[in-house]
Amino acid sequence: MADGIHEIPDLAADADAGPAGLTAEPVDLDLHRRLAYQLYDQGRRAEAAPHLRILVASEPGSLKLRRRLAQCLEAAGDDLGALGAWREALAVKGDDLDTHLATVRLTQNIDRGATAALLKAAYGLKAKRLDSVRALARQLRGAATIAVNLWRRVLTLAPGDLEAHEQLAQLLRALGKTDEAAAHVVALAEAQGDADGAVAPADGEHILFVQDGKVRKASYAYYRGETTNFYPTDESFEADDILSHYVVHGMMPPEPLFDDRTNIVAFGSCFAAHISTYLENLGFLLGRKNAPKAYVSVMGDGIVNSHAIRQQFEWAWEARKPAIDLWHGYDAKALGYDEEVRLETKRMFDAGDAFIITLGLSEVWYDEPTGEVFWRAVPKEYFDPSRHKFRVTSHAENTDNLRAIYQLIRRHRPQAKIIMTLSPIALTATFRPIACMAADSVSKAILRSALDEFMREAQPTDPDLYYFPSYEIATRCFTAPFNEDRKHVHNHVLDLNMAVFERYFCKTGMTDEVLLDMFRQAQALDRKVMRQGHWAVERRSDHIVLRRPPRPVEPAA
Repeated sequence: MADGIHEIPDLAADADAGPAGLTAEPVDLDLHRRLAYQLYDQGRRAEAAPHLRILVASEPGSLKLRRRLAQCLEAAGDDLGALGAWREALAVKGDDLDTHLATVRLTQNIDRGATAALLKAAYGLKAKRLDSVRALARQLRGAATIAVNLWRRVLTLAPGDLEAHEQLAQLLRALGKTDEAAAHVVALAEAQGDADGAVAPADGEHILFVQDGKVRKASYAYYRGETTNFYPTDESFEADDILSHYVVHGMMPPEPLFDDRTNIVAFGSCFAAHISTYLENLGFLLGRKNAPKAYVSVMGDGIVNSHAIRQQFEWAWEARKPAIDLWHGYDAKALGYDEEVRLETKRMFDAGDAFIITLGLSEVWYDEPTGEVFWRAVPKEYFDPSRHKFRVTSHAENTDNLRAIYQLIRRHRPQAKIIMTLSPIALTATFRPIACMAADSVSKAILRSALDEFMREAQPTDPDLYYFPSYEIATRCFTAPFNEDRKHVHNHVLDLNMAVFERYFCKTGMTDEVLLDMFRQAQALDRKVMRQGHWAVERRSDHIVLRRPPRPVEPAA
């Protein structure tokens, strides 16, 4: 027999009875051996450990007994005891590779300082053999940094090794080295004959692709195109590049555009008003400061449909005046078409270096005889049911309005930057005979679709035209973005939106690291809302709630 396991009688009853059978003969090694092996075979390794200790004490030079004792102590959760047993096994036979590997496995969790020396010893046993290095790499996958070096050694011994590339892609992603991880997927693709690199056939039925630095599989039955961007998973939101890769990718300028001399005109729904205040607090120049009478200053967040926004540009630059009173203030009083106000608006637009235009809703009230659209609803004292009607504007007419706005800006301010956004704030009410939730969904969908069609048309030939995803940041990056009214976003959601805009458009020194830290703060507050309710987070209208380092001070000339 090799170790006596298969020739002992069934001692299950003895095992259940504990050490009672040893009372008369406490040093009966044969009985300890049989009971230890029986318990070991039954998977009751924690119970086998005391008997193995007695056997090891009687046979200190037995590598087999020491290894079994170490395994039983690990099963019992005694990592320190197991580590001691493995080290004692190494003292018995210092060139046993499996014992080295087990010792390294435990040491990396308990005593990282000793891991490198142990690994070096294990690695030196058979380091020149490809299969040994691969075995080490597989064994130590939990120690990502060590495993990366081992898989790199595999590639040195076997260039183009597919398993090494795949393991490196996953391990490097875990270490936050996304670009390097993706390079191994490219290498995988090239090794398999796919020149595209980013997506490679794994076999006849699947393709390998990278998402979040991990090699994944998908059906190979359909052509995937030259560009593939995947929707984020929960795991994606833990990545350091979540914002740059999944939220703003392909839509931001290569470098920030605005400094404190850039004259910025922003109006049309809430985002434009918030970004105006935010940029003013950062010291930027907002056109509304020098044009306090302009309606886009007075009603900057109340001009919320694309018709009303278009009217302001046509009035200011082309002196086109509606046939009836369409524009009313927050108090429902008619504002009229004062020429002094028009000229002030024109001067603001003429000086604009950047225009931030935000759309809010696609439901409108209009004057049926003229077809002209009101800014907002019709004031009650002016309402005439024979001519004032309600409708939902179409995708086509919103797209046409965006084209007209764009062409006016390009005609009068050809070098200006243009940024289009969509407000996440929902309808307070709908005048349609359907539930407001459904109506709001349609309203936003029409505007978002119109924005996308317009951007696809104009952006390829205009590098100064951008879409900023304020809507997506609010509605896709948070679980509970809205206050209890389910319309207005929490301050931390708004702050994050502003910070993303600052990072990509403003020369303030905002870095990816600072932005990521602010996003993590916002995520934590989002989780707090989920656990404790809306009022668990700060409500402040005049200050941001996310912490950020102060802006760097420019050295004196």
